[in-house]
Amino acid sequence: MGEGWSLNWLGNYTESKDDRSVVGEASWESPSTRTLRPTVSYDFSDPNRSRLQLFTTLQLASPTRFQAGTPVTAIDTFTKPLVSLTALDAVDTTKAYTGRLYIMHDTDLLGGDAVIKAGVQYDQRTKVVDERNLVLNTAAQFSTIGLSTDYNQFSLDKPFLGRIPMDYTFRYFDPAKMRAAISSARNSFSLNPVPANFYDVREQVLAGYVMGTVKWGWGSAVAGVRVENLKNRGIANGTVAGVNRQIIAESSDTQAFPSLHVNYNLDDTKKLRFSLSTGAARADYDQMRPNVVVNDTNLSISGGNPAVKPEKAKGADVYFEWYMEPQGYLMAGVFYKDVSDVLYRQSRIFNSDALNSNGIDRSGYVFSGITNGGDGYLKGIEAAAQLQLEPYTASMGLPEWMGGFGIRATATLNESEVTKPAVGSIPARKLRLPGTSDEVYNFAVYYEKYGASLQLSYQKRSLWLDSFADDLTDAGDTYWAADDELDFSARYSVNKNFEIYFDATNLLNNSGRRFSEPGNLLSATGIPSAFSDRQTIEWESFGRRYAAGVRFSF
Repeated sequence: MGEGWSLNWLGNYTESKDDRSVVGEASWESPSTRTLRPTVSYDFSDPNRSRLQLFTTLQLASPTRFQAGTPVTAIDTFTKPLVSLTALDAVDTTKAYTGRLYIMHDTDLLGGDAVIKAGVQYDQRTKVVDERNLVLNTAAQFSTIGLSTDYNQFSLDKPFLGRIPMDYTFRYFDPAKMRAAISSARNSFSLNPVPANFYDVREQVLAGYVMGTVKWGWGSAVAGVRVENLKNRGIANGTVAGVNRQIIAESSDTQAFPSLHVNYNLDDTKKLRFSLSTGAARADYDQMRPNVVVNDTNLSISGGNPAVKPEKAKGADVYFEWYMEPQGYLMAGVFYKDVSDVLYRQSRIFNSDALNSNGIDRSGYVFSGITNGGDGYLKGIEAAAQLQLEPYTASMGLPEWMGGFGIRATATLNESEVTKPAVGSIPARKLRLPGTSDEVYNFAVYYEKYGASLQLSYQKRSLWLDSFADDLTDAGDTYWAADDELDFSARYSVNKNFEIYFDATNLLNNSGRRFSEPGNLLSATGIPSAFSDRQTIEWESFGRRYAAGVRFSF
């Protein structure tokens, strides 16, 4: 091109496959007779470990009154009728195309040196989900493949392999017997398509932008706008007015996102930065499919929402930066973001027999799907620092080797609020923004000198909201409890091509805990009348992890 002009382009195609196939799943369920099932006693006094005790169940003189009998340790002493044996063949295919073209021109603008860019990009992603499964759920079918209906004949007498303390024992299923049963089932019965779980979704994004960067003696400014047209199409099988048919859902949306960033040089080492920005977060395109997908293994139903709208945001921030001489960096700033149509994960009991089939009752499954909440905001302050002794050792009378020591630290304090629309018996109410902690801290001590790089880093964040409750009868809003982590890394460069490394992560080995705020704590106004974090619904610990090795680069 001509002087001061340049042209760049890119084209890309990818194809990926997600194999969700399940070799086999056998389901044993509690019998319908109450006295054949255990009575359970729970102790929630320790939020990190919900203790339980099992008892036999005794029926009193009244046919509707029962009481705990003899304590039981092995849960497999209770009978568990075999309900079903299933296998699943499912490989999801995603194809993606990308094409991008942009031009750039150097010029003079508003008395400064400017670079003007303009470009266009097209993205298309298509995902096809097709499943075939095998479901055996009758005594005759179990007999055909010689499958024992006694769980103890289908399991291993092996002690619990986990490290989380248990108050009862159970038997693991035998993988070899499972594979043998599935092999026999595949020889005797056919896998059938699951049309209800089929979907074909496509997302097309055509975007264009223009931006300019201008530099003056006192600083610089970057301004631009991105215009984006989004088209979604989903094809699935469903029921409309009692008739099974193919459903096609389409949507189209065009939005513009302007932005402005100004950098002002207070002096040679200090800068003031100011910005205005806009943006949007879209639900993933497979979350917009026009159907639901049933997972009998997890007792769950995930639903698509073709009508969900993008979450939109408008923000402003001001930051001060100091590049210290001879070495060091300090930063502090404030930010504010206004959000609307907040995306959140809706979760509730399905409470319908519409998806019952093959003798399976799915009315008690957990239904989840993406939806829009109300409007809200996120605001806060942030600070960061990075300092090293290197340039100060001589003036402080320290030995040269100590110059490698330094620190890095960041701190963010947030305040957020979103108004969740009324659902069912719960009126509109105000909550914190999902996934946002009020406090996040990072601190690291490092040593970098003589080819060595050592770092010990610590991170802590306060609790954050995971999902909203949509009904007072549900478990309630769920949160992840506050957590912290400590990691260590070491690197030594023998030369520019050879490096030795060692990493140690999760040294504190703290657990992750998700808990619910019971729905019955929500008052008639939708505001929590109390707050309890003792309803633990998930507790996980992954242990300390270590890795060491060498790296070559050429």
